[in-house]
Amino acid sequence: MINGNAEALETLFCNILENAIRHVKTKIRIFLKEDGTNYIIVFENDGKPIEQKTMEMLFDKFYKGPKGSFGLGLYIARKIAIFHGGDIWAENVENGVQFHVALKKYAEEEI
Repeated sequence: MINGNAEALETLFCNILENAIRHVKTKIRIFLKEDGTNYIIVFENDGKPIEQKTMEMLFDKFYKGPKGSFGLGLYIARKIAIFHGGDIWAENVENGVQFHVALKKYAEEEI
């Protein structure tokens, strides 16, 4: 179970998904992993790898890639994740790119 603002988390996930849709070739996968005290929601697309210099700026305010719009979506997503005690990061994988959203796990009695 996670604890957070439903509307803010919806914005976070929508921003990540919209980004994946802009850069996908044919498929997007979304899956959940557990890592100690966190749930990690992974958004994977089979688009082109992200260059390292771009990777370093992905979550910066107003950074806009070639297919981007206003340069705020990933910035806002990261701010929401951090506000909820989590984080977000991207990495290139064998057949595309993954965005990871880590959010703290809570026991039901903690909420």
